[in-house]
Amino acid sequence: MTSHGKKKPRISLRTLARIAGVSVSTASRALHNHPVISAAVRKKIKDLARRRGYAINPLVAQVYAEARAGRGFQHLGTLAYITAYDTPDWWKAHPTLRGFHDGVVDRAKQTGLGVNEFWAHEPGLMGRRLTQILRARGIGGVVLAPVPGRNAEGMIDFKYFSGALVGESVRTPRLNRAVPNQRHAAQLAIRELTRLGYRRIGLVLRRRYHAMTDFNMLSTFLLLQHGLARAGVQCPRDVGLVLLDWDEETKEEFAAVDQNATAVGAAAVDIVLGQMRQNERGLPSIPQTVLVDSLWRPGASVRRVGAEWSPTFLQEAPEMVAPKA
Repeated sequence: MTSHGKKKPRISLRTLARIAGVSVSTASRALHNHPVISAAVRKKIKDLARRRGYAINPLVAQVYAEARAGRGFQHLGTLAYITAYDTPDWWKAHPTLRGFHDGVVDRAKQTGLGVNEFWAHEPGLMGRRLTQILRARGIGGVVLAPVPGRNAEGMIDFKYFSGALVGESVRTPRLNRAVPNQRHAAQLAIRELTRLGYRRIGLVLRRRYHAMTDFNMLSTFLLLQHGLARAGVQCPRDVGLVLLDWDEETKEEFAAVDQNATAVGAAAVDIVLGQMRQNERGLPSIPQTVLVDSLWRPGASVRRVGAEWSPTFLQEAPEMVAPKA
């Protein structure tokens, strides 16, 4: 669990076994509740481990859980992917949300992990019950999908898990997260449009999306508006169309910014695995955010309309020159 104080160095399993006067294999089996070790010895070694600050790596613990359940070593463990949309399948109609999900599942498979999916709004599941289910299944890592209500308090008891959020939506609690770099996405769209000569550029977003992205795209666009107004150009007017949520099904018809949703989902898994390897559980004292940049996807909805130009706020800063003596 994340601690604000200085962490004590952790002892190794070998050192723990030596102090307990048993073999390394006996110590390991005792810590993982192997039935071949007596209850008294298991308790003795667990008590010693707790006093000495030894912590079981959750990934190793899940391997043992899989083996004891007779599933062999098909997976090195299991992660939970938790959604909290209006219905269990609501996210499947949204390309970015599908990408988040697929990125989580694909990266988990690449690292030998399985994924169990949970819908938090299933009657009677949220909170204590969901926490009990995850712990009973030996699941130590949780990836949380975007939460429309922006509040994930009470969804699970986070102190038991290594967790990460996909997207910027959740305000509380503050979790480590992997998110699309939405300022970069807006800048990329503006840069490509101005390269084609567009000068009257507008932004259309749903009000709900504005809030769930902490106004990142809107704030970037307002910088463009400010620069255009100073240049005497009125904004906006509908002269082209760029989608800020790329979809494989409309890739020929519309130019779009691809927010790399699958890479965002994969990055969330990497965050969780990093915490699990360090035995870090609970809410982080200093939350960290991984930003994933976007890609430009050309399409038939834009064309060259004039000479290329560059808004002031997208121009590179001049190189710093040392002052003359």
